[in-house]
Amino acid sequence: MNDHKPLPGVKVGDLGAKLGYNFVDNGWLSFDHVRIPRSDMLSRFVKVKKDGSVEARGDPRVTY
Repeated sequence: MNDHKPLPGVKVGDLGAKLGYNFVDNGWLSFDHVRIPRSDMLSRFVKVKKDGSVEARGDPRVTY
């Protein structure tokens, strides 16, 4: 936690340069056998329900 490196089971990466959108910094995040409380998930466009189902929010043409 002190060196900001990913914990075991967590992978992070950069998506790289994007044509016409270099001012946007996007990346990816992957979890393998890691539990995350639903209250700690970023739920602006997607919500994970208690039963494990996923609910997309908003217009998919805009949120892509």
